[in-house]
Amino acid sequence: MELSSLKKDNLFLILLIIVIILGLYVRLFDFSQTGYYGDDMTTIPTGLLWFYPHDYYPGLAGQGEPAFGNLIIGSFCMLSGEDFSKVTKIQPMFYPGREELIGEAMTNAEPYCKSSVYVFGILFFLIISLFSILLLPRYSAFFSISFFAFYPPILYYGKWIHVDIIGYLFIVLGLLFLWLAYKEERASKKELIYFVLGFGSLGLALATKLPNAIYLLFGLFIILEKYKYEALSLLKKILKLSFEINQENLNKKSFYKTILLSGISYLFFLLIPLEFSLKNLFLVLQKYRLVNPERSGLAINTSLLNDISDFLLNTTMLNMLIFIFAFYILFRLFRTKRTTYENFILYLFSFFLLAVILFPAVNYLRIFNAFFFGLIFLMSLTFSGRDYSLNSLVKKKSLVLAVLVVLTISSGYIAFKDSPYYVVKNPVVCKLNSGVCESVTPIDFYGFSAKQTAEYLSTILEDNETFLPQSVILYYTRRDEGYPHYIFVEQVNKLAGRNPTLEEYIRYFRPNGRIVRYYLLNPNKPSAERDLLYDKYNPIHTIVLNNKNTVMVYDLKSIFQQYYR
Repeated sequence: MELSSLKKDNLFLILLIIVIILGLYVRLFDFSQTGYYGDDMTTIPTGLLWFYPHDYYPGLAGQGEPAFGNLIIGSFCMLSGEDFSKVTKIQPMFYPGREELIGEAMTNAEPYCKSSVYVFGILFFLIISLFSILLLPRYSAFFSISFFAFYPPILYYGKWIHVDIIGYLFIVLGLLFLWLAYKEERASKKELIYFVLGFGSLGLALATKLPNAIYLLFGLFIILEKYKYEALSLLKKILKLSFEINQENLNKKSFYKTILLSGISYLFFLLIPLEFSLKNLFLVLQKYRLVNPERSGLAINTSLLNDISDFLLNTTMLNMLIFIFAFYILFRLFRTKRTTYENFILYLFSFFLLAVILFPAVNYLRIFNAFFFGLIFLMSLTFSGRDYSLNSLVKKKSLVLAVLVVLTISSGYIAFKDSPYYVVKNPVVCKLNSGVCESVTPIDFYGFSAKQTAEYLSTILEDNETFLPQSVILYYTRRDEGYPHYIFVEQVNKLAGRNPTLEEYIRYFRPNGRIVRYYLLNPNKPSAERDLLYDKYNPIHTIVLNNKNTVMVYDLKSIFQQYYR
């Protein structure tokens, strides 16, 4: 779609602007309500290590990442002016004690650290909106933009400190430039520039997260598709084959130049955050394979249906209907004369299928979302105006637009209602996967509650008192207890072959001379502590997030008086 064509439909343009504004607003909404989460304790220290003396590549401080995304997050934290120098004492993949080393500085720098993903979440939405406008017909672009404006997992990774949203941005930039190159005239200067920019962006995507390396195959395919006869001519020469190729329109020089400069661009931008060392790349790959052996190679993904189910679990029921209709569109695309943009979408969707079938790493929803752009664009063709689209069933343009508005309103309502946690699930998929909503949603809320729980504890804890269980909350309070807690658990495991009981914690755990006074119960997750406390005693306080009981605070001293004498 040409940008100038937007001006021809004032109502459509107004609706599009409203959706973009709301998509930007929801990304900033409830900024103060999110704190730190479990994975942040790996992501942030890895990024901070860049700014202090280190004797190993920072990407090895976690589970094995090229570390560009971590570097970006770390640079935002450093803008706070806090002293993170003790990050150099952190041991790779060893988390106890990190709270005392950098917890206070991280708490003070929280708005700066969080800003990194907020900024990249906004940039991602703007770029995917531009990409949709340049790739798709008007109404298809509207669907795509509204989908990405309110799709909960995308919003989630734009508010919680993970590198994924940074990777999504570079992927979409790469795809945008590849599309511009694909539709440009062969062997033109613009085509070469777009290919170079596209491969450079994909290099940065890999420099952010290892599974993004798969996009190199898609970029090469787009070049080969445009220069298929040149590629066949080269293949014929190398393998000494005998088939005939029309030599009249071959442009071998442009083909070789495009391959060479695109490859150089890819490697250059990949190696910048790897300190221009292939050894660092090898060490990162080795570490990733060690930590994730089952998801670091090429294999048939036996969990494909579960991956699709997870995707649908996070969409609205209306979008699920569009997902089903998309397979009819896919069938029709193979039986019709395709436009340039339809070809590109078909290639991108086919690439998505290959990725989810052959790479088990896609089992993680955050990685699945890095490859599902072809799926979303295919779904958007429901509103393309082509003979296979909804327009062929509903002749009136106003009714098609009405369907789009209803889709957008329903998605937007859920996004704002569930902000900033985004754990509400599709009830239809929940019924097909019995119990999945009940088992996922409340537990996720428990993990999100560290900041709010710490704020409450600060009003009741005496200097000689502490709490259980100890988790990310230690970054906000009682920061000196992380390592003593680890030692206590290790000792009990060594002596008894199990974790400590609540009674043993009360009687024997004395971190820095403090007694265990309070217990923070997840009321939604079965546990021995829940059986002991939930039905028999009343909590002194309940942390509520999005109208859900998340943490119940129990005063153990009043319940088990015999242990406190």
